[in-house]
Amino acid sequence: MKHTITALSILISTVSLTLADWPTYRADNRRSGSTDQTLTLPLKKSWSHQGGAPQQAWTGPAKWDAYAANAGLQSMRNFDPCHYTTISNNKVFYGSSADNAVHCIDLASGEETWTFFTNSAVRIPPSIAGDKLFFGSDDGFAYALNSTDGKLIWKTSSIPKSSKENPERLIFNNGKTISTHPIRTGVTLIGNQAIFAGSLLPWKDSYLVSVNQSNGRARYQTKAEGIERALGGYNQNSTGATLQGAILTDGDNLFIPQGRAAALKFDAKTGKKIGTIGHAGGTFCLLTEDNYFIAGPPSQKIADDHIGLTDAAGKSVAAFNNTNRVVAHKNKIFLQSGNKLKAVNHAQFSKNSDRKAQLSVIIKKPNTAQKAKLDELKAELAQCKEDIKNSWLWEINAPSPAELIVAGNHLICGYHQKIIIYDATDGKKLWETKIDGTAHGLSVSNGHLIVSTNKGEIISFTK
Repeated sequence: MKHTITALSILISTVSLTLADWPTYRADNRRSGSTDQTLTLPLKKSWSHQGGAPQQAWTGPAKWDAYAANAGLQSMRNFDPCHYTTISNNKVFYGSSADNAVHCIDLASGEETWTFFTNSAVRIPPSIAGDKLFFGSDDGFAYALNSTDGKLIWKTSSIPKSSKENPERLIFNNGKTISTHPIRTGVTLIGNQAIFAGSLLPWKDSYLVSVNQSNGRARYQTKAEGIERALGGYNQNSTGATLQGAILTDGDNLFIPQGRAAALKFDAKTGKKIGTIGHAGGTFCLLTEDNYFIAGPPSQKIADDHIGLTDAAGKSVAAFNNTNRVVAHKNKIFLQSGNKLKAVNHAQFSKNSDRKAQLSVIIKKPNTAQKAKLDELKAELAQCKEDIKNSWLWEINAPSPAELIVAGNHLICGYHQKIIIYDATDGKKLWETKIDGTAHGLSVSNGHLIVSTNKGEIISFTK
């Protein structure tokens, strides 16, 4: 509970969060994909903006792993399939991998009001605090802009000044010129910290950087061996890290995905590495309100889409197969499993799943004291299984979504060539519309549903 309260106060004070805002990637620093905002149905298309086809950082997964004799592999680095949006003060912002820029669009009209260009792709949308935008670019720099006119406030490199590497040096990669340390984590805001990472290859240094939001100057800098240095980032060279995908935080800790390797955990204040979450991988991750970590598989050897649930202590609680997207909202988790869209009471499911795992181990190899009450333990295990079954609130037949979010009592699903809104309380279909392409990005603000597709289109739907 302490972490939840701390994180909530940080989000409110840092991001100046209002009911009408969607101030960072997937709404908040937990990447929950949820908001209390509501939409008035039915919706109609109000405008469309073409941002150019996204040029993703990585190509798709290999079709098969010959070493593991495994086919049908999923992509574990698909963090930039569209131009994701953030929204504040009736302005829509997105970073572009098509034209290497950040764009500002008027929420009501869809008219572009300003554009700011960098020297490479901007893959994670800006985080917003007051009248400032913060984002990173593949050119290796983090930026702060004035959200009103797009004027530069500061920019700073992910490469420490003490390094022999040239922060202005660009290399050719996958059709783009990029830094040797591109910023593919976005910028996460905590208090007055702006936190980001520059990383590309596991055999090169990766830098986790914290700077002051007002001036972009380094706040914390620690070498992996624990020696304090005035460098401007955290040197990850001993970990073989490849930091990519949006950073998550509960206010005290940072969780950074790596794609094909396990997610890493750091102390948010000092930048010191705490450890890895060995059973969690991919670049899609979220934190629940009680600090359960939800993420993909730890390796590409798992052929089917797979999402795991980890408790606050780092212990694996459950895994959902044939699942690639999840949304968490007010003690409920919504997910796709197989051909079913489902809702589950998170607290009831997690508590009983954890106890079920404990009891299964005890019953299999009981000690002397446990043998004396084995029947009682078996009865408790049976009750746990029944409680897990009853924790599922509803399920409906539905295709697998590319993205899903919650807005009030609406569960919004983005699919290939369509958007569907369901009632979050019972799964009843409420509204549907066709789109061109696949909806990978969804955000809600001030009565507008903003959809981002794999073709670079950004579409507004409102009443």
